[in-house]
This record gives sequence, structure tokens and C-alpha cells, in this order.
Amino acid sequence: MNNIIYFSKFGLDLYYESLRKAFLRDSEVNLLCYGPSCPVYNPQHTIDDVVKMSGFPKVDLLFFSAGWDSDNSLETVDPHPNIKPAETDIKKFYLLNKEYKKLDLRLEYAQKSNFDVCFTVHHSYKDWEKKTGLRFEKLPFAADQNIFKDYNQDKKYDFGFTGSLHNYKNDGSEMGKFKEKMMGDKFKNIRERFLSYLASSDISKTINIFHSYKFYHGVEYSKLINSSKIWFCTPSAIEIVGTRFFEIMASKSLLLCPESDVYEGIFDTTKHCVTFNPDLSDVKEKILYFSKNKEKREEIIQSAYEHFLKNHTWNHRISKIKSLIK
Repeated sequence: MNNIIYFSKFGLDLYYESLRKAFLRDSEVNLLCYGPSCPVYNPQHTIDDVVKMSGFPKVDLLFFSAGWDSDNSLETVDPHPNIKPAETDIKKFYLLNKEYKKLDLRLEYAQKSNFDVCFTVHHSYKDWEKKTGLRFEKLPFAADQNIFKDYNQDKKYDFGFTGSLHNYKNDGSEMGKFKEKMMGDKFKNIRERFLSYLASSDISKTINIFHSYKFYHGVEYSKLINSSKIWFCTPSAIEIVGTRFFEIMASKSLLLCPESDVYEGIFDTTKHCVTFNPDLSDVKEKILYFSKNKEKREEIIQSAYEHFLKNHTWNHRISKIKSLIK
């Protein structure tokens, strides 16, 4: 049995909550959750205070989760200066979040805290390991297989896409410069260009397309994806492979995404998705082909679904974290 103190703000949703719930479901874990908005939280508490509060005879891990960092300051990401992880000999892990913002401050906090292992979804983890002298491990996003699954929806859409446009352009302002830097050197406004292409193309006359800027999540979102033959997805800021990739595979729609080397080690682009050229030169051809070719489409969807169940649930992420405690 692993006795773990889980540091995070309370009341967060999405992947923050998915990870916490996966810990809570694990029969091999006793978990104390601590952080801002929790009933016993006190900004004066020290690390020793929290350890004593746990009531555990021995604490095996202090896990500083993605919901721990402060996003309210430009000077620090430390939400609780009185909790100094470096002052304890208990094993301590740190999960970086929003690596596209304040990365230097997050790495500085990791060094100051002397974390035993730092996790990140980003492919540059080995570079950050060299920079900090700390151990870094890649821990991709995931999806909850109890929420994202095959709901046997009628495939009423040939193609689907939800979410806002990044549409970040450097207009010379400080915010414009920040947004351009945040998205990374390889960002090419694919979502914006793709929707412009759809609007100017005659493809919408041939197939039934679903698109919305509304924010969908949970069961409603999975059912929506499950009702489409193909679902469009792109890496986010600094080429992060976000939760949506795994949610699409879990919901049994064909994942359509731009060619990129950031998928390496996460899924096989020859088996688990269909990729298109980021210049969009072949995207129409591939949408039309796979919307009509059910046999080939279903073969890839099933392969991706099985790959997801074997490798990319939140339970898999918990298993990796636990394997590094010993």
C-alpha cells in the first residue's frame, strides 16, 4: 500500500480531476488531498504540518500535481512558500503543467524544491533534465475509459471538430509577442487555416460536417465524437499532444491530425490515426476517402481503440508514477 499526499488546488476539472480520481480509485493507494480550497488548508502550514495531518504511519510520496502551481503571479509559480519540499527526505514528485507559460519559473521551482522526479507531457523532457540536473520522465495525457468509450451512436456526421481557434498572431503588442512565443516556433495556425479551407472548399457539399466553438466535455463530448466517422485534432501550444487525441481514440472515431514527429512513442501514425500534410494539400482527399471507406476506417479506429485501452488510460499514468516510488 502506498501512502500518498496529493498537492493540488481543489475544485479543478478536466485532466486535473481525472488524475486525482484515478489515484482515489487505486486500491493500492491511500490518498490525502491537500491544497487551496480544501477544508483543512492553511497558508501557514509547513510540509511537516501536512505530513502529520495525514495520519499515515509513513508517507511514501509527496505528489505535487498539475493543479498545484500558481498561475496568478508573473514572478513565481509557488502557491505556498511555507511548504518547502526540499526540507523533507520523503520522496517527492512534481508534475509540470502549462509548459508553454512560465517554463523557466517552473523549472526554477523544481530545482529549488529538489524533486526526485519531474513529469511532463512535453517531448523536450530530456533537455529540461540536462538544464536542471533533475530526473525528468515523460508522462503523456490520457483519457478516462469509463467516460470516453463507444456509445454506439449513429454516425450522423462524416467529419467533426470542436474547440476554439488558436489564431495567435504577433501584432506587435506585448500580448501578441507573448502569444506567438507561447505557441512555439513550429505553430502554423493549422486550425484557423483548416476552417478557412473548409469555408472556401466545396467539400461541405459532399459530406456532413459538424463544427462548434462550444466547450464540450465528459459523456456529452464522447457521445458527440462517437457520432462522427472522423474527428479532427491538432497539437496545442508548443506541440503538446493534448487529452483530445486520447479521447478521440477512446470514443471510436477516426483521429485525423497533422503530420508531426511529436507523436513518436505515444501512438503509431501508420496504425492509430490518419495524418495530413500541415500545408493542407492532401486533407480533402483523405477526408473524402476515409468518410466513404468504412472498412479501412474501422480497421484504424479499432486499432487505435485497443492501443488506447492498453496504454493510455489514467490508470496507466498512475501505474508509472507508482513504479518510481520504490
